[in-house]
Amino acid sequence: VPSMQGSDTVRNFRPWKSKLFRHIVAVCEGMLLVFAGGLLLSGMILLMGNPPAWALVWLSNILWSVGSFCAGRRSGMHGRHHGLTDGILCGLLMGVVLFCGAVRNPLQVRLFVRLILMLICGGIGGIVGVNTKLKKSPD
Repeated sequence: VPSMQGSDTVRNFRPWKSKLFRHIVAVCEGMLLVFAGGLLLSGMILLMGNPPAWALVWLSNILWSVGSFCAGRRSGMHGRHHGLTDGILCGLLMGVVLFCGAVRNPLQVRLFVRLILMLICGGIGGIVGVNTKLKKSPD
């Protein structure tokens, strides 16, 4: 029966085996982490007052780097191989999101420094994710 072949394909579909889906979900998780950290940071600024500009730049760099690390780790953990390239790709995708959000001046030196940090942290996160011991398969 030809219609049974299509349903068998659907039944055996595992979304984490798809590289595109894995990277999109990992980058969304990293972006949620950056968003939550930004909310926490803005709440601290509201309560304590304005910090110096250099402190905001460093805290922003840390937020984006941690988000990129977590995205790379998630992608590497579910891919179980090619952690460095998966992590760097997640960092690059988050960098694209960052450049799209830089409305005023997207060619600032700060954004390129942040992109380099995100690529490095994403690669490290991918390596950590691949080498993480799991009790059961993430699929």
